[in-house]
Amino acid sequence: MARKKSFQQQMESINKEIQMCETKLNRLYQEREEILKQKQQAELASLYHLIQNHGMTIEDVTCMIEQSNQNPA
Repeated sequence: MARKKSFQQQMESINKEIQMCETKLNRLYQEREEILKQKQQAELASLYHLIQNHGMTIEDVTCMIEQSNQNPA
């Protein structure tokens, strides 16, 4: 007949599982943050190339956006 785990053993087992889940969750948060950074870099690069292809500078686009905000349609 299998012997039942004591309350202390059950608590230790659960605490160990919680710790493993927390470790995995932290790793997943870090991975998500890295993916978001990569996405942001790709979007910035795409935007920069678009600006260059239109013969504009960052300052030109900044001014356009600022003027657009001052004169909403």
